[in-house]
Amino acid sequence: PLVEDDAGENVATLNEYRAVVMNPRLEKDGAGTLILRLDGGFAAAWAEVTDALAASDLKLTDLNRSTGTWYLAMELPVAEENRGWWSRLWGSDKTEVRTYLLKMSRARLGVYLSLLTDADTLADETLTAQVLNEIKVQLDQ
Repeated sequence: PLVEDDAGENVATLNEYRAVVMNPRLEKDGAGTLILRLDGGFAAAWAEVTDALAASDLKLTDLNRSTGTWYLAMELPVAEENRGWWSRLWGSDKTEVRTYLLKMSRARLGVYLSLLTDADTLADETLTAQVLNEIKVQLDQ
């Protein structure tokens, strides 16, 4: 048996983890932030989301289970006004790779995922919607 990473330290088997229905759904939290809410405990959700990320087009570069964080490298377009003179002249540096944090947090009933640019800053809502939708599609399969 495995020990579930929960305040109650409940014992569960691998089959019980696989039997949990995640029921992924996009919602807004109390502050109006887009989140992906999942049913079940932290350990089961962590395993399911990690598998979903591996099956997606998102590029996972690192993860830290103790903090509930996955690190995603994302290639995004650079705004024209932020490109240098030489870049505009030669047509280079049209995209840049940034690291985003996909954070899993415990909730009263289950867990939820949010996307951050750093430990204290939420990512743009459009990008958040794209990433969380991609994960939801993988979890629904």
